[in-house]
Amino acid sequence: MTTDNTPGRYRKKPVEIEAMLLTWESVPEVEAWIGAGCKGHYDPTGKLDGFAIATLEGVMLANLGDWIIRGVKGEFYPCKPNIFKASYEVVELMTAEEREQAEIVFAIDNDGDQG
Repeated sequence: MTTDNTPGRYRKKPVEIEAMLLTWESVPEVEAWIGAGCKGHYDPTGKLDGFAIATLEGVMLANLGDWIIRGVKGEFYPCKPNIFKASYEVVELMTAEEREQAEIVFAIDNDGDQG
């Protein structure tokens, strides 16, 4: 911490979280995982386009393609794919097959491009 009223430099502590990618295919699993803390969000035509998730900061909208994170206190919140990719890496506690699948999904950015 600085004492001269100037900005200091800080590094975020390494913390493991759980996360799921919100896709059409994962909707039932995400709903079951979050439980009562989420409610389907529908576009004007009545089509499901994401979830309204009760977070510690209030209700936030998670769109299809966003990552849903369970934080260190058990709280849920959405994270945009580009922020998730820049902030998180896969933890080694997976089987080789699970890790390969996660890395494939993780490598696809917001535009669907590899990288």
